[in-house]
Amino acid sequence: MSFVNCQGIIIIFMLTLGVGFCTSCNCTRVNRHLYLNCVQTNESEIHDCFIKNEGAIYVFVTNSSLTRIPKSIRYLHRVQYLDFSYNEITDIDNHTLNSLRSELQILVLSYNNVSILRNNTLDNLTSLQELYLDNNGLREIEANAINSNLKSLHYIQCSYNQLEILDIGLVWVPLLFNYTVNVSNNDISNFTNQKGIRVSDFKKFNDSLRVDLQSNNLTTIDANYLLRLGKVEQIWDLHNTGIGGINILFNHLVCDCVLFPFAVYINVFKFMDDLNPVYNMRCGYPTELRSIPISEVSINEFNCSVPENCPDHCLCTRTIAFDLITVVCDSDTLDTIPYVLPEGRYINLSVHSSNVRELSNRLYYQNVTNLDLSNSSISTVQADFLPNFERIGTIQIYDNALTMLPEDIQNMNLEKLSSLYLHGNPFQCDCHTHWLKAWLLKNKAKVPDLDQVLCESGPARGKPIIDALDSEFVCVGINLVLVLAISFGLLSVLVILVFTAYLFRVSIKVLLIANFKCFQCLRRKVSTDLPFDIFISYSSCDDTYVHDMLIPHLENDGFRLFTQDNFIPGIPITDNILKGIDSSFTTLIILSNKFLESDWCRYEFEQAYVKVLQEKERHLIILTLDKKLNKERIPKTLKTYMKMTNYINVSEKRYMSRLLLALPRIQIRIGDSERTPLLNDSAKVN
Repeated sequence: MSFVNCQGIIIIFMLTLGVGFCTSCNCTRVNRHLYLNCVQTNESEIHDCFIKNEGAIYVFVTNSSLTRIPKSIRYLHRVQYLDFSYNEITDIDNHTLNSLRSELQILVLSYNNVSILRNNTLDNLTSLQELYLDNNGLREIEANAINSNLKSLHYIQCSYNQLEILDIGLVWVPLLFNYTVNVSNNDISNFTNQKGIRVSDFKKFNDSLRVDLQSNNLTTIDANYLLRLGKVEQIWDLHNTGIGGINILFNHLVCDCVLFPFAVYINVFKFMDDLNPVYNMRCGYPTELRSIPISEVSINEFNCSVPENCPDHCLCTRTIAFDLITVVCDSDTLDTIPYVLPEGRYINLSVHSSNVRELSNRLYYQNVTNLDLSNSSISTVQADFLPNFERIGTIQIYDNALTMLPEDIQNMNLEKLSSLYLHGNPFQCDCHTHWLKAWLLKNKAKVPDLDQVLCESGPARGKPIIDALDSEFVCVGINLVLVLAISFGLLSVLVILVFTAYLFRVSIKVLLIANFKCFQCLRRKVSTDLPFDIFISYSSCDDTYVHDMLIPHLENDGFRLFTQDNFIPGIPITDNILKGIDSSFTTLIILSNKFLESDWCRYEFEQAYVKVLQEKERHLIILTLDKKLNKERIPKTLKTYMKMTNYINVSEKRYMSRLLLALPRIQIRIGDSERTPLLNDSAKVN
């Protein structure tokens, strides 16, 4: 019995001894190198390892699932190289690193989860030369985290992180020579200067600075902003501070107005250091300039859009090098030349619209150097425009509907006019326009297309006006009685046609919509800022017709629909219904016997009807599915509305065309915005 007890005690002792040998950390010392690897973090074992190896110089604690730097590193009195890479460290305790003695030269924290480097975290590491923080989730480096206390620091590696803003205090640090910062492959798009660094104070360092900003989100470099930010007194100070060591390749720079001053700087200094990457950056946008070195982009290609005072349906662009505004209006929606344009020292204006019919004066013409009104329908040049022939350099009014020019143009001094294009106009050649031939010959140097300015009427029809004989400029008498007879006959026919069209106007419109897809031009246009055009109210029993027939047809015609599919789960049905009606310009009732049996459907009609009574511009349209409705179930309000308003039945011929005619043409009301097309598209580049 005692033998068994002794045997049990021996087994328990052996098991206990075995547990002692099963450590979670492997601590290995090879000469001056200490390697510590933990399968599972064990603070006690790490503490013992550091105490036993306090004289180690090179310490590697990697792949150990550490979530913080162990406080026991204070026992490493001689460590010069400290590597905590490939752990799960999320925070760096200010006091932990500062407990080390000043001998530490290299600190490696790569491949961890550090999101912020706080102020004064490294201040006691006066011998620190290299800091590695790459491949973390680093989002912020506080303004005083890197400062002049780190007298020996010359390399910081912060690539492959999530930095969005770079403070120039990290780049220009007093007393740091041969200083390199790698912040490539981050999300940097802007710069700050929280410590108020004066860049011009660093002229003595010259080329000792290296900053790697490759593969970030820089879309522009506002040189004027950076000069103010760094308190730079003159642009030469930038070159003297060693900014030439900044590499910002592989950023999608937008070569526009904002980048232009920086492009000028590049061209000024490029000859000093042609191989430096900062002088060989390339455009990322616009498309036509992509991959072209900024130094090779012509100054007239640094443009940007100008939203302020830019007319609707026009594109306004500024060429900053010349203070030139270029306005292009290529839309038949314009029925007149714009009254207001963006301000600029010089303006190039192009208007092409078949609805612009006259040329009259505008105040901004005094700054216009090129006026292109070709391919329009101008038939009249107003007298108030004539002084502009004396100040605008180039005027293009070819391919219009001019039959003559104002005779007073003969009195204008055309000394400043370089070119006037007139071809493609149906000029009359008769006794009233004989003077035009002499005027054209006198100013032939100003009219480059002189040989193409032709007579459209008279004996000289088809000839260049300058080649027409004087005898061909004649006026032919007119038989007044014949003219009156023809005019009366045409007027009678016109009246009959108009009266017939009025009587059958609805049928004609429906026919045009059904056969010629002309629904956009026939329907009245309304302006609204509501998010939906149509709220469709229907019974779920009619779901097949609504989803298979009606919705595809309406969506194909561009309508924005709100249906039961838009209802938000978890919100009361009544709230969903009211939201659909309130946010839609038109409520379309799909009326059927199933609809009449549904309390919710009747509720939707009642709410839509109230909305129409409250807001007269709202629409309520009824489309019936069943030929015979159960009249007993039709609510009194609905019955009254159907008597007052024409409704549509799907059994009718061309019922869909009638529905499209009844639905108004929606024009979305858009507020003023400062859109910049060149920058707006930069997102595609990113």
